Parts: sequence; C-alpha cells; structure tokens
Amino acid sequence: MSLRISCLAPHPPLLIPGVATREVELVEKTTEGMRELARRVVASSPDVVLFVSPHGRLFRDAFGVYSRPSFEGNMGKFGQAGISYRAEGFPRLAQAIASASSGAGLPVVFSDQNAPIPLDHGVLVPLHFLREAGYGGKILPLTYSFLDRSSHWRFGEVIAEVLEEFEGRSAIVASGDLSHRLTPDAPAGFTPRGREYDEKILSLLREERYREVCQLDEDLLEEAGECAFRSLLVMLGASPNFKPRFPSYEGPFGVGYATVTFEKMEE
Repeated sequence: MSLRISCLAPHPPLLIPGVATREVELVEKTTEGMRELARRVVASSPDVVLFVSPHGRLFRDAFGVYSRPSFEGNMGKFGQAGISYRAEGFPRLAQAIASASSGAGLPVVFSDQNAPIPLDHGVLVPLHFLREAGYGGKILPLTYSFLDRSSHWRFGEVIAEVLEEFEGRSAIVASGDLSHRLTPDAPAGFTPRGREYDEKILSLLREERYREVCQLDEDLLEEAGECAFRSLLVMLGASPNFKPRFPSYEGPFGVGYATVTFEKMEE
C-alpha cells in the first residue's frame, strides 16, 4: 500500500458548519486551506487514511493503535451532538502496525476491544473536510506518546514499512495546531516565542529540513504551547522525502493554524 500523501492539519471545531459561530469569518484562510488539503488527499485515491491525533486516548510510554470494524464520533463536546461521523476501520492494518512496532522495540497499546472508542475532534475536523471532498474509505486512528523524539520518527518509519506490504494507496494526517500563545488574548497566554516557534517550524518544512524538526529546542516547544509536534514527527518519519505545499497559515484567536501537504514525487 503505497503512501502517496501526508499532511499537517489543524483541528479547530469551529471550522465545521453548525459548530461555527460568527467568528468563522476569521478563519477563512484555514477553511480554504483545509479544502485544498482534502482535495489533494482525495485526488491521491487513498484506500485508507491514518490519523495521528493529540486528543485521542494518550499513553505516556506507548503509542496507541486502534482497531475497530468501524468508528463513530460527534461534536457533542462542542454542543452539537447531532453532527456525527462514521467510518469503516481497517483491523488488519492496525494489527500489522502494532505487531511491527512492537517488533521494532516501540511500546504500543493495541486496542481491539468491542467497546466503542469515540473519534475525537483531532480526527473529526479533518475527516469532515475529507468527507466534503468525497472520501468514503477506511480510517485508522493513532495516538502519539511522550517517549523521545527519535521513537516518534521511528514509529512513522515502521508505519510506512507496513503500508508498503499492503495493496492499494494510503494517506497520513498529522492533526494538530501550532503555538497557542501568539497574542495577548490567546487561550494559553502570550509569549513572543509562540511566533518564533511557528516561524521556525514552517521555515524548516519549506526548506525540507525535516530531520531538524526533531532537534528543536525543548524550551521553545514548552513555551510555545503547541499540540502538533509529536503528530508531525510521526508523519515526517513516514514520509521523509515528500515535497511540501503550503495551502494556508494564519493565527486568529492566538492559535497557529497551518495546512501543509507532503506529496510523493513520481519516480
């Protein structure tokens, strides 16, 4: 299963109609960026989309791999339980990723219980745009850990290795926002290092210096109040030579929203 495209996608719930308030006009760039991102993913004809979310069931010392015949979720947490989504899972692929990761020395929590695991908004927001663009295929939710950075990169590599063993095409979505501290009215408070973080991340991605993302200063990460960094490491580990495109970036509400696609060049 060839990995054709990966992407970094923000997940503010207000992007979804019905959840949106009058403030939605302040994120027009992000809305259009998500639509372009979704169009490009759907144009790559994936049979499955993997989501690495910071808002799923996280484990400090293990990655999460979730196996279900199907997944469901709604926006009830944001006052709109009637806005719901359902997607087919891919248990065989989930099992293969969990097994290969364990074999590579990476701790994994593999969840294949019958009890439902509701999809979180880190999956639901990008899934909404994929649905809007016509995607009706399978999904596989993943969560990162708080292990070291090299483990996250390696987890991405293992995912890519496993995908190559399956027929078809795939895509990966690294869900997350950049700094939450860009302005004095930001939800997590203000620091000038928030803007520094966003600029540094985007510069490294534009220049395709992906490995240097792993080397960013820990104090900068902490002060920026980010939520996408570990998702991004997993995604970059899976697609280290893909070419980036930058549909949008803006920082309304003091939070950095970047839409970036990474596409495999034809050989």
